[in-house]
Amino acid sequence: MGIVVQKFGGTSVGTGERMIEVAKIIADSRTSRPVIGVVSAMSGSTKSEGTTNLILRAVENAVQGLPFRKELDKIKSHHLASLDKAVGATTLRQPVEIAIRDELNRMASLLKAIHVIRESPVRSRDVLLGAGERLSARLLAACLTDRGTPAVYTDLSDIVEEGEKAVDPGFFARLQTRIAEACAAPPDTVPVVTGYFGFVPGGRSE
Repeated sequence: MGIVVQKFGGTSVGTGERMIEVAKIIADSRTSRPVIGVVSAMSGSTKSEGTTNLILRAVENAVQGLPFRKELDKIKSHHLASLDKAVGATTLRQPVEIAIRDELNRMASLLKAIHVIRESPVRSRDVLLGAGERLSARLLAACLTDRGTPAVYTDLSDIVEEGEKAVDPGFFARLQTRIAEACAAPPDTVPVVTGYFGFVPGGRSE
């Protein structure tokens, strides 16, 4: 019996209510086959207010020496409001709220460094952009569990080992093995995976 991989874009997971709908889709699918959920960063009420665009704007502001806290506050407010809608159990909601605040604090620290040096190295930018998927994956995993579908947050940010030097067939074979290992979950548990997962050799990201 094969595994179904379901990818949900930013609009699909853009609010707490939409997270609940996604949770229903995954719950229905897993009655027949195991499911892995893959998520993008949450969208906003408009494209410019989506998580990824807010992060890019914060990075650009930091590079120019401008304030960037407003963008981070919008990201935090949107995710906390969505968490409140999508997850009822306090025991599930509290750890995710802590994780959201921790992620935003790490982003603020990195943006402060960019603000000082007035440039954004590719790796720094990619770390910041990856935060959107980490936040939405945590939210959806908690939403699924809250609604009776056990799920586990699965972060692929460090899936590519530092020793990798070239993008070749061997690299992809090793990457396939690592992803399979990372997504191995207990029976009847849905891994919720970050769609933007990290770095590949040569300075590119996937």
